[in-house]
This record gives sequence, structure tokens and C-alpha cells, in this order.
Amino acid sequence: MDAKASIYSIDTLIGMTILSRQTGNKIGKVLDLIVDSSTGRLDGLVVTGLAEEELVLNYASISSFGQDAVMAYEDDSVVPPTEGELARRPCAKRDLIGASLITEGGRFLGKVANIFVNLAPPPFAIYELRDSLLDKLLGKVSYVPASLGRALSGDGERIIVPDDAMEYSAPTLEAFTQMREEAAVVEDETRVRREPMDDSSFVAGA
Repeated sequence: MDAKASIYSIDTLIGMTILSRQTGNKIGKVLDLIVDSSTGRLDGLVVTGLAEEELVLNYASISSFGQDAVMAYEDDSVVPPTEGELARRPCAKRDLIGASLITEGGRFLGKVANIFVNLAPPPFAIYELRDSLLDKLLGKVSYVPASLGRALSGDGERIIVPDDAMEYSAPTLEAFTQMREEAAVVEDETRVRREPMDDSSFVAGA
């Protein structure tokens, strides 16, 4: 999956039909996204079922994200949440949009105006950070990985991030994607250099 093509706004995903890959049956539609506010990982989806009940589709039960539908593995992939489950697990639109990013040193960085999800495995969330619509028109927007989160206040008003959070930000999604790709290349090269040499091909005394 192309990195840029795999990034979706949560508004694009919310309302999308969910189908069973096993039977082709419609089993619901996306109501919200469950995002781990400390790792930035997409844990699953909150689903409106066929009877308008609120259900959960865990990420492990998702076969794929398509342009027009989310494909679950089976009809029973969407399940009722356990007691208090959705209250314990932050939802993107309900809990994270509008939250203020505050550094551990007490500096206000901006508010989460939108959330994007990179659906290429493993899927992770990206915060669009700005103060107002005017900021967006003026180009004063930053894209920050949600994985920087250290704590989410009980009222969902504040997300605590490291003091150097903005060093991992970018002014556009394209720049953010490029930065992540470059970081991944460096990480791969570093890992290769650190791996012990396989000397099984050497013959003693040769």
C-alpha cells in the first residue's frame, strides 16, 4: 500500500459501511475510531449496528480498509462492548478532537483540529494541530504523531506530550509522510549495522 494513499481523515472513515468478507452481508457502519492515546495505535472501530445499537469492531477482526467499505472477517466480527469498555478506550472524534496538546514542561502547542489515520499496518493516528480555521488558511498547521501522547486528562481536554514533540512534527501530511519514511530507512540501516555478523560461512583456518 502506498504510504500517502493509506492516510485517511477520520471524517472519511466515519459513516463508511462495514461488510463481512465471509458472506458479503452489511453488518454496520463506522461511528468512531478507537485510538490508544499513548501509543497512537488504531485499536478498532465503534460501530452502529443494523438495529442502531453501538458495537465494537476490534482491529484484529478487520480484514481490510477499502475505498468504499471496511471489510470485517465474519458477520459476528462486530460485538457488543464489554461493560465500560468504550468509556475506558479513547475515541477519536468523541474524546480527542478539540483536546489541547500541552508539553510536560507546561507549554501549549495547539488543539487537535482533525485526526488522520495511516492504515498501512501497523495503523497509527496523526493529529492535525492548529488553533483556528484562520490558522489553516494561513498555513499555520502542524501534523504530529499521536504516539507522542504521555497522558490524556480524564475530561479529554488535554493531552500531555514530551517537550520536544514539535521536533517530530511537519507542516503538511506529505512532509510528515516523507519524514517518517526517511526515519524508517535510517532505523533499518542502524538495525542492520547492529546485527551480529553471521560467520557460519567462514571455514576455520581458511
